[in-house]
Amino acid sequence: MHSRVVVIAPPQPVLTATAVKAAIPALAGVADGLLDGLIAAATEEIDGPTGWLGRAIGRQTLELRCSAFPCRGEWLSLPFPPFVDVTEIAFTAPDGTDGVVASEVYRSRDGNVGLAPGKSWPAVACEPGSVRIRYRAGYEPDAVPAKVKSALALRVSELSHVGAGDPSLKKEVVEGVGSQEWERGNARPAISQAVESLLSGLKVYSL
Repeated sequence: MHSRVVVIAPPQPVLTATAVKAAIPALAGVADGLLDGLIAAATEEIDGPTGWLGRAIGRQTLELRCSAFPCRGEWLSLPFPPFVDVTEIAFTAPDGTDGVVASEVYRSRDGNVGLAPGKSWPAVACEPGSVRIRYRAGYEPDAVPAKVKSALALRVSELSHVGAGDPSLKKEVVEGVGSQEWERGNARPAISQAVESLLSGLKVYSL
C-alpha cells in the first residue's frame, strides 16, 4: 500500500535565538533574525517528513495519505512519533465524493489506528490518497529532549560559520554538553559528528 506523509501545520519552534546564544556564547553577536532562520533550517534537517531522524520534534499536524484502510483486525502505524492524537480521518468514496469517518468507528492507541469493535471502514476509491489520516505529533515545548536542543544549537553554530571564514574560532561551548576544541580544518566535521552522536539514540528506523 503506497503512502506518504505531508505537513499540514508546521512544527512549533523548539529553540529560540536567545537560548542558542546562551548555549553557545560565540554566537552572542549574531542577529536574532539570522539565528531564527538557521534554527528553522537546522530543525528541518531532522524534523518530521523532511528530516532524517524519523521523529516529530516540534508540535505539528501531519497527514498520512494512503490508498486503503487497514484490514479488519489490523492496525495502521502513524509515522513520526511522539504521537498526540488523531484529529480527523477523511476518505474518497468509489463515486468520487469525499467524506469523514465518524470518531466512534475507529480507535487510536500508541500511534496506531484500528477499527473499533463491531465497526467497518467505508469503501474507498482505488486511487492514491483516498484515505487521509490527520494527526498531531511532536513534543510539548518543555518536553523536548535536552539532547535535541543541544544538537540543534551545535548545528546552528556550524551553519552560522559556513563560508564565514572565521580563523579564530577553535572552540565551541554548549551548555549541558561542555566544551570541545578542534583545529580549524577539523572543526566542522567534529561538530557534525557530535550532532549525530547526540541524536543517534532518538532515531526511528523504518521496518
